[in-house]
Amino acid sequence: MARILRFLLEIIYFYKALRKQVVKEATKNKLEQTYLLESEERYHILAEKLSDGVWIAQNGKVVYVNDTLCTMLDYTSGQLLGMDPVTMFRDDYKKAF
Repeated sequence: MARILRFLLEIIYFYKALRKQVVKEATKNKLEQTYLLESEERYHILAEKLSDGVWIAQNGKVVYVNDTLCTMLDYTSGQLLGMDPVTMFRDDYKKAF
């Protein structure tokens, strides 16, 4: 009987330790997510304040442009988003891509 009781207490202790670790990991993940969102927001603010044109492309498509680039190219952001970024360059520059 004592062995069964000791075994059950070990299971309870393990469960409490596991639960504590899960809560700790969830808290860590939430903090990392918050930090990432804040970092993205700071980058976005910086990109909008630059006097240089900025664009970000993923998988061959433009996913972000700042207002400066839109002004430089005389396009709206809606026209540039989804565009193949190579089409923004003169033909002689396209060879580099």
